[in-house]
Parts: sequence; structure tokens; C-alpha cells
Amino acid sequence: MRWGAWDLNIFVIDTLKELEKYRPAWEAILEQNHNDIPFLEFDWIRLWWEYLGGNRELFILAAQEDKEIVGFFPFMLLRKGWLKIISFIGFPQAYYMDFVLMPQYRDESIDSAVSYLMGKGKNYLVDLDQMHRASPNFMRIYEYVQEKGYPVYCCGTEDLYIDLTRFTDFDDYYYAVISSHIRKNIKRREKKLKELGDFYFRPLDLQRLEDVFSIHRKEWRKR
Repeated sequence: MRWGAWDLNIFVIDTLKELEKYRPAWEAILEQNHNDIPFLEFDWIRLWWEYLGGNRELFILAAQEDKEIVGFFPFMLLRKGWLKIISFIGFPQAYYMDFVLMPQYRDESIDSAVSYLMGKGKNYLVDLDQMHRASPNFMRIYEYVQEKGYPVYCCGTEDLYIDLTRFTDFDDYYYAVISSHIRKNIKRREKKLKELGDFYFRPLDLQRLEDVFSIHRKEWRKR
């Protein structure tokens, strides 16, 4: 189905089985962009959805030029009463996200996807809070919605990385970056953990990773 006068076809991928068909295209686009965002890797998306997707619905938009896939928008959909919230897959574990687009089709893909979403109805809210403000995709989508007069509240991630080379050791980093309020909370929680028994850090045994996910799922079922 085509929307408006745009050349690109936008369609929804709503199952992992269907998404798996597009793994080669997804990974090829990431390689073309020299991707440095781990949360955009295909396997990270798949595993997060498999274990933590919960009651959300897969809502990945794909942009297609003739028979070629030129981009993906890794979204999910959450229903809250009459409201349907579209956001990036991975929240809140993924600290920052972006679109997976061929650079030469960036503008057309974003324009077509936004037009598709705006045609969904007034009971849809699109939340892209995890996007970095310096991303060319962020800049394009912001310019487009401004141009079209769509209602928008602008807020995004400012800093993706911390330059650790400016710190001499962990203590230097800890007291320079972590606020005193957060440090107090950390100490309070550490104290409570120590009261429950032995408290220590150790590398995660990958064979027990499933146990971690199982505990996580049990906790979320209680909410």
C-alpha cells in the first residue's frame, strides 16, 4: 500500500518469524552505516523481544523502493486503554536507539514513515525519546514534522558516550560523573543487600543467563 505522493512503500512487520526474513537486509544496512549502536543489532532486537517483549506488539516499519528494502524503523506498540503508544523496541534497557536506513534513502524513508504514522489516527502517540539529538535521522524527522505542522514535543538524548580517558581511575569517574544523591542511594541499597547475606560482584556465567531472564520475567508479571 502506498501513502500520499511518496515513492516508498511502508509496511508493518509484526512477528519475529516475518522479521527473520529481513535479517540480511537489516544487517547489510547496519554495515553500510558503520553502526556503533549495539541495541540496533538484529540479534539484540530479536532476543530482547523474545524475552522482554511482554504485552507489547511488534510494530517494525519497513521502507521499500520497488522490491528493495531500504530501511527499518524498530518500533513496538503498547496499548493503554484508548491510547496506542509507538516507541522504540528495547525501552528501557536500550539507552539510545535510531532508525536503520540506507543513507541515500534517509529523507524519503523518514517522510514516508511519518506520513504513514500520522495517518493512523488521533489515538496514537509516537515516543522517540531514545533518539540522539545529533543523529541526522533525528534532525530530519524534526524538520519534517515542523514543516507539516504536526504536534510535537522535542526531547532527546544529549550524550551517548562518556570519555573515560579523562579519568585517572574508577573513583575519579565515580565522584565526577555520579551525583551525590545517586551515590547515597547506591550506598543505601548496598547496605540492604549486605543485610540479606553475602554481597559481591562476579562475572556472569553465560550458562545461567536464562536464570536471569526468568527472574526478570517473574518480576514483570507482578506489575
